[in-house]
Amino acid sequence: MSKTRSSGKPRRPRKSFLDPESSGQCPLCNIVGNEKVEQRFRVANAGRRNGSLDFFIVATKNKKGHDHRYMVVLKNHARTISENKEEEAIGRFFRFMKNLGVDFAIMESTHATIADHWHRVGTDLNPNADDAKQIMDTDRFEVRFLRGGS
Repeated sequence: MSKTRSSGKPRRPRKSFLDPESSGQCPLCNIVGNEKVEQRFRVANAGRRNGSLDFFIVATKNKKGHDHRYMVVLKNHARTISENKEEEAIGRFFRFMKNLGVDFAIMESTHATIADHWHRVGTDLNPNADDAKQIMDTDRFEVRFLRGGS
């Protein structure tokens, strides 16, 4: 007998950390080789040989009216990663976005289209973009550059 949620829907089994079954159909698993990768990097466990994770930064297919819209994606198919690796990956993504020289936001996966593969989207803060309202409804942090002499 399967457990049910309060809504009466049966609970789906959780996927394992790395789920090879899902990766064949996952669009994020198939980006490398199909899209231009802007940057690749590895986040390793301190003091361990095993347990490192590979990430890449790629432009999103749909810019949604933005000049700059990128995502940092875990190479392997996994829904979650450790907090330390997430902090390091987002830190590297932050530096990438900062180098664009525009105000930007890095968003949590609140409205992610692909929720079972770890990634975060970073975008410029164009108030006229197609998803401007959705960005305001998404957990995020924003970076705004203040120009001297203004």
